[in-house]
Amino acid sequence: YEAHLASSSEIRGKSAQLIQLQLLHSWMLARVRQLFVPRTTEDLAEIQEKSQQDFVLFQLNHGAFLENALAANILGLANLAARQPIEAIKRYAIVLANWKNHPEWQADQPQLLLSICKNYQAACTFGARNWESYQSNLALLPDFKALPEKLSFDFNRILYHNQFTMALNMVQFETVEKLIKEIAEWIEANRSHFTEVQILPFWHNFAVAAFLCDDLKTANRFVINILHLPNRNARKDIREFALVLQAIIQFELENLDLNEYLTRAGKRHFKQKKRDIDFELVVMRFLENANKQEQRSDLSVQLNELIEKLDELAEQAGNWLPMLGLMEVRLWAQAKRDGLPLRTVFQMAIQKIMREEESKK
Repeated sequence: YEAHLASSSEIRGKSAQLIQLQLLHSWMLARVRQLFVPRTTEDLAEIQEKSQQDFVLFQLNHGAFLENALAANILGLANLAARQPIEAIKRYAIVLANWKNHPEWQADQPQLLLSICKNYQAACTFGARNWESYQSNLALLPDFKALPEKLSFDFNRILYHNQFTMALNMVQFETVEKLIKEIAEWIEANRSHFTEVQILPFWHNFAVAAFLCDDLKTANRFVINILHLPNRNARKDIREFALVLQAIIQFELENLDLNEYLTRAGKRHFKQKKRDIDFELVVMRFLENANKQEQRSDLSVQLNELIEKLDELAEQAGNWLPMLGLMEVRLWAQAKRDGLPLRTVFQMAIQKIMREEESKK
């Protein structure tokens, strides 16, 4: 009887610890949801304090597979929040290697596995020193055969998204072109699995990448795809930047009549909505003025004014209010002013960022 009581007490204790761990895990996921958004030192201190609690560290080292994975994800998220991606990569790599050899764990806890995979990919992205190191770290991510079909689709969707983003941010133009074709074919083959919210980021990234690579026709094709989707409430930020990008593309293609129509319609659209920062309206007004025959000789002056306004808007927004497309439009304006290919200006900008990051280290 005493042995039974002791056993029951131990089971209750383990259950209570698991619940405590799950609650902390949910809190951490919610708190570290947007890793790009800066947070206060108080926020970071709270995240670090909660992640370093004794029961978390105990479960990391001595817990069963579920408790170990929860603890590892809590600590990995804390690493990411503190901008410590290398530590997160090492931590997640151990968990992923263990789960690769246990299909029953994959089938039992697929959502947790997917969360860990997402965060591992984020760590690979943040921690990459170059394209080769990124590819090397990503190669450690196993192909989990036991995931249910829906989660297997989500796993590949996130993996493709991160691969493409990283290739573009490291100006791997050939890889970007190959991935556009490969991912577009994969999307078409799996179209029934996609929601508009899931497909729009891909098409946005393809349009932006093609635009930055001076492939205007491809960029325009994906812009049209974005604007023709029926659900007007899905990712309004992507749809609204697509209106801006469409007008810029037609301006570059010198379709003056169409561009005039697009800029007028764009101005009406963006005037209807009150915004603290009218990035889109600034661009539409520039295009409207630049489209006028009598003002084309002053285009370099207008481009300088546009760049100054975009810089002011970026400073006004700070890091708390990212504006989709502002950086790309500024690069385009700079390239046009300086008479350089946009892909060259984009490459120069990325190299400058990488040098600055390296100097900080």
